[in-house]
Formats: sequence, structure tokens, C-alpha cells
Amino acid sequence: MIKEIVQFTKALPEETFSKNLQLKEGLYMFLKNINGQLEINEEKTLLVKKNSERNWLFDEYLLRYSYSKMISRKTMNAREKIFIDIGSPFAISISGKGLKPNSTENEEERRKKQESAIEAYFKAISGYIDFEREGLNKQEAWSVQFKDFVENQMMDYFKSNGSLEKVKNNWEYTLNVQGKGKKIGNPFVFYFFMEEPEIDDYNLFYNRYLSQKVFLNDLKEGEIYGISNDLNIGNADSKIFLRHKTACFELNHKVDGNEATAIYKFFQLKKANKILPNPCPIFVDKDEINKDVVRIHKDGEPYKYAELLKYIFTNHSLEKLQNYYLIFFDSRKDKSQVVDIDFIPVYEYSLKIELENIFELVDKGKELLPSMLISNRFQLEQLLSDKIFYQISKNSGFSRGIIKEHYFSDKVEPPKGWFISEVVKGLTYQYRKAIYDYIYKSRQQSITCAMFDRIMSISILEDIRIDEFNNGRHTRGYAIKEKLNIWFSLYIHFSQNQNRENMATNVKKHKEMIRQIIEGSFDELEFNEQEFAFTAGQVLYYILDKSKSGDKSFNRLEPFLQKTNYSDLLDAIVRIFDMYKHENFSNNFKRPYAWVLDFDYKEKSIMPLKKLMPNFLAGFFADNQLYSDSKK
Repeated sequence: MIKEIVQFTKALPEETFSKNLQLKEGLYMFLKNINGQLEINEEKTLLVKKNSERNWLFDEYLLRYSYSKMISRKTMNAREKIFIDIGSPFAISISGKGLKPNSTENEEERRKKQESAIEAYFKAISGYIDFEREGLNKQEAWSVQFKDFVENQMMDYFKSNGSLEKVKNNWEYTLNVQGKGKKIGNPFVFYFFMEEPEIDDYNLFYNRYLSQKVFLNDLKEGEIYGISNDLNIGNADSKIFLRHKTACFELNHKVDGNEATAIYKFFQLKKANKILPNPCPIFVDKDEINKDVVRIHKDGEPYKYAELLKYIFTNHSLEKLQNYYLIFFDSRKDKSQVVDIDFIPVYEYSLKIELENIFELVDKGKELLPSMLISNRFQLEQLLSDKIFYQISKNSGFSRGIIKEHYFSDKVEPPKGWFISEVVKGLTYQYRKAIYDYIYKSRQQSITCAMFDRIMSISILEDIRIDEFNNGRHTRGYAIKEKLNIWFSLYIHFSQNQNRENMATNVKKHKEMIRQIIEGSFDELEFNEQEFAFTAGQVLYYILDKSKSGDKSFNRLEPFLQKTNYSDLLDAIVRIFDMYKHENFSNNFKRPYAWVLDFDYKEKSIMPLKKLMPNFLAGFFADNQLYSDSKK
């Protein structure tokens, strides 16, 4: 994997690493060579304020800045910390704070500290690269010229272009900008860049600097390999891919300076540039596709993984994706580390699932909703997120899916003003990894039919529990039928589906069976336990509807769903019937009720009642045929 990250990073154009970055507030100056002496190029001076518009000059400075910036708060003059933010033999910066004496200093004392910091700055620079020894004559000449400017001319610029004075025990520096005085605050930074060196020249030093500063611990003299700081921030126990499976030491993947530099740049593309998708694919030996990963954006944001895959399929004329690593980053603020990494040998994007309207849901115009085709994994992810794994607005009652943002979160907690039920939290914690592997890695075996049964049954049972009957309608009735449509349409889709019957087809058969029982044409020998459960659901719904009480909520169904054997369920149905036997019952009710009571459940091979819950729920929530024909 380290090899692929390095290859991915090195194949990208240099301008990639300055993309989406911003210059800090300050004054940016190019130094041009005039007769062997460096002078400020007034035509290319740029004052950057908050929300400054970008132009070609902004981008010129940004490119050089991105190949000079320090990777930590450590500076090239660690003791004085006057020349901060960047470090290069061809560039330097000083903040307003570094420019002005502090409250206990005078100008002369500050000047001596600045001279000491200049000496420390260039001494630190020389520790990373020796142009003369390496025969880099042109770069050496530039660095000598730049050092001379900093030592002998730079501080004079501030004297001739501004004024320093003490006001109420604090020093203030006022810069002359276009004939007006501008007071310089402590955070304001002055940047000086040599114009003549190319980006490759800046990068020559910068890569040397990074190759020594991107390790978890500084390398000792003579050491070549170390552990990349970017692969080891935080708790290493949580990073399985960093652990040796057989070695006696805890961490592995020692890399050299060049590799560590590439790894650092890769993580900066996520953390600083914010141009990597999450999750991010890295294709093995596919440089052109990898360039698309960082190049393709919409409205300034990287493509979502689903959009990116669709683009790659279309624009590279691929029938399937194969041989790539998939990296999921920690998306919390100031984080860019890996929380999941895996190799994907083959990715199957497409699905072909018909989401049937088995329970005859209608739109606002009372028209039956059509079936829907789920054609890819991300449509399925959206469906499950919206209908199963969701949070609810406390103000509007509007629901929104959460599974995408909680695949690897430490806690499943809602934002302010939203609510996530304990049931949804529990399902998310338990099944999010399986869903992630199924959707993002196309691992069919990660979700079994038994797992999906549990997800759907728990979600539906919770809806039954919290349902209320207000103004002639059930608050969770529509949601329950939506979930039953999803459950039964996907009933045989997932792994370990041997000997499973198609519930979408079975519900249709069950409905026809009820019609035939009412007519007296159904063969009693075909009345098996699945038929019994569906019919019992129809019977129970009809009886409960006889209630004249104000509570007609579906939570009255709970006691019946808790029964574990046939005799207890039948006894409960008889007791509820006795409560309403004084009511009028239709002729359509009598035969199905009798068939339920007469069912021979004592056969040794009969299916356990708990396994019949899908059939029982199907009967209860399907269009009820037991009412008289005049009331249908």
C-alpha cells in the first residue's frame, strides 16, 4: 500500500499540491535580479486581505508558498521565532510580531535579535542541502544572493517604507501603502520570494526538508528509515494495517525520506487541499485514473465516491473496476488519517433489484406508487439510510439519513435540533461496517439474509411500538409498509439465501389464497405454516379494528408478536375475539378465522413460530380481504 501511495503522489502534476490552498493575510513581494542585486519587483507586489480575489499573481505566489511552508510550528530560527511560516534558501517571511520590539525591548535590542535569527535561519537551511558540495552551481549562486539581500537590505525596506513608534508601552509599525498608512498587526506577514528560481528549484530544497521532518521521531545519525508521522498519529492499536501480524514489534512500514515525503503530500491533499474524495481509491498502475481522482470536482468539492466511480466507468470505457486500494479518512476537523484501508480486486457497481410496491402505497393523489429499479449500490445505500438509518428534526419532524456520516464515527450522535432513536443507534453501531463493505467494496458476503432480516424486523417492530393513531391515521403506518416493501423486495438478494422463498411473490400467493378460502375453493392440504401466519395476520387486524376505544395504534400488535409457540398465539387470538364477539363479523371473516383455529400445529416438522414473523406481518399490513364486499 505504501508503494501505491508514493506512486499516486509522484504521478500528480506539481500544481496539484497548491490547489484549493489560500494565502495568508500579508504583503507578498517578488525579488528580481537587477545587475547582480536583488530588488523588490513593485509591479508584482501583492497585498492579500481576507477574501482577496484570486488572479494569476495570487497563484504564482501560492505555488511558491506551497513549496516553502513549514509542516509544524517549528521554524528555521527556533529560538527567536522571528522568521516563521516558510523556510527556503530563496524565500523568507517575517510577521508583524517579529518585526516590532516587544514591550520590554527597544529598537536596537530587537534589531540584534533579528540579526541572530537571520544567522540561525540560514544555518538551518544549510543543514538540509549543500548546493556547493552537490555541484548545484546555479542554485548556490541564488542562495548566496538571497542571503545577502536578507542580511543587508531586507530590514532597510521596513525603515524606508514605514515607521516604528512606541504608543502606550506597545510598539506599532505603520506601513506606507499607496500613499496611506496601514497599521500592521501581529499576525500580518511580509513574504519575500526570489523570482528567478523555478518551482523545481524551490521543490529541490523543500523535498529535502520534508524528507527529514515527516517522521514520527527524528532520525538518528546514520538512520535512513523511520515511521511516517502521517501513518502513526493517534492510537496505533486502531490502525490494523500498521501492525505486523508475526513480528515481535508493534509497528511496521518503515520508509525512507522520499517515501515519507510522498506520504505527507498525499495526506495534505486531503487535510489541507481538500481535494481527495472520502473514501479515496488508489488504482494500481493506473496513473491516468488516479489523476482523475484529484482532478474531478463539482462546485469546488471533490466528487463523492459514487459520482467518481460513475465518471471513471464512463470516461475510461471500463466494464468493471479492479485492483485498487480504498482508503477511508477520519473526516473530523484537523484529521486526515486512515481509519479503514482495503484492497479491492474487483468492484461490481451495478445492481438490478426491483423495489416492488407490495403493500400498495399511494401518492397524495391516491394513485398507486410504481415499482422502482435499484440499479447500483449507492442507490441502495441511500434507500437504507433514508428509511432505516435516519435522524429526525425536532422542529419539523423531517427525517434525514445518517449512515454515510457514521460508518467510522466514534459516537452516533445527532447534531443540535435532531434526534436519533436508541434503536437506530444500535442498528448503526452493529451493522455499519457490514453495509460499508457491501456498498463500497462490493463484498456480497458482508451482509447475510439473516442480518438483513434482523435489521428490518427490529426497525419495523420499533415503528409498531411507537405508532399512534391520530385524526384517523397511523403515524407510522406508511413507514411500516415502506419498510415491508424494502424487506420483501430484497428478501433473497443478500448472501446465504439458500432455501429462501421470494416473499414478494409469496405475498401475492397469500392474497390469492385468502380469496380462495373465502370462496371455499382452497385445498386444505396446501394450508401450511406460512399460509397460517399470513391468514392469522389478516384475522388479527380485522378483530382489532373492531375496537371502539380511542387507542387503535399498532402497538396493540406487540403482545401477539412476542408469542413463541402456536398454542399461545391461538389462545391470544381467541381471547381478543371474545372481547368483540358481540360485534358484527362479515361472512368473509368466518372461514379464514376457522382455518386459523383449526390449524394442526403439532406436526413434528412444523416451522418455529418466530421464523414466521415476516408472513404474519405481511398478513396484518396487507390489504385486508376479510371485510364484507360492500366495505371494500
